[in-house]
Amino acid sequence: MIRNMTTEEKLSRRHEVKLQWVDPMPGVDAEGNKRDAALTTYATVADCIDMQRAARVHQGHALADMDDAGLLEDFEQVHWACIQEDS
Repeated sequence: MIRNMTTEEKLSRRHEVKLQWVDPMPGVDAEGNKRDAALTTYATVADCIDMQRAARVHQGHALADMDDAGLLEDFEQVHWACIQEDS
């Protein structure tokens, strides 16, 4: 998989290509010390678009103002998402 796919290439393979991103999670070690954990999440491009669309609707944006390419680019920027290495 080429890691530098264009948005159009990702959209054309939206059900095959997966994106990954890391969500910081608060944690506590056995001694009670705060420790940050990192949760790596994976989803298909199609699912990422759907999640971003839901977030935009929740923010009050109209569905008519949303296109898949823009939603995908927004998702990648917000989550610092990149192509999963083995997708």
